[in-house]
Amino acid sequence: MSCSSSSGITFVRPRVDQYPFDRACRKIVEKLEELQWEVEGIEVSFRDICIGDKKFRQVSSVKGAEFSLLFSRNQGALVDARSGAADTAAVCEVCIPGHKVRVYEDMSCPFYLRYIGKDWSKDKKRFEAISCFAQSRETALFHRYTGVADPNSISIRAGEKSPYLLRMKGGRGELLEKEQWKVLSTDEIFAQVQNWLEEHVLNAL
Repeated sequence: MSCSSSSGITFVRPRVDQYPFDRACRKIVEKLEELQWEVEGIEVSFRDICIGDKKFRQVSSVKGAEFSLLFSRNQGALVDARSGAADTAAVCEVCIPGHKVRVYEDMSCPFYLRYIGKDWSKDKKRFEAISCFAQSRETALFHRYTGVADPNSISIRAGEKSPYLLRMKGGRGELLEKEQWKVLSTDEIFAQVQNWLEEHVLNAL
């Protein structure tokens, strides 16, 4: 656990490197901490956790005009395995212009939303509000993809990395018929997210 104590509260930082954008998200949190969380145009929210007489704090979200980061991914035990409390300070969802991704600690079955509308400035808030995995009626705004292990099958196994993203049907979370399958590279999409965060958020701090 990466922690530091202040006024009796232990601050828990993102520390894992499972996904390409973990590094950028971790450095964004570190830089905001250096700046005492006061950056014009960026809103930071926190989550406090109490275990017995121990108090912990971690970033819950970071939001700017063009991006949002949600932190709620398990990265180990908060105190020890017996406490039953998880350290959930790792990023779980990233939204940048035209893209939204949702990832999990076991690295299986990420979700990806790609914007397909015609006016981002008009559609931005509606796109940002779409859940990566729940049903949505906003089918004119996005294509949804889910992670798979094999581009020629729909095999999804917990704990197995998903190197491919398979497009799903409309807003219902169902897969397309096989002849309509559209497959993307997970690494390529995640690298795009990482590069955007570094260029437009981290470099601006």
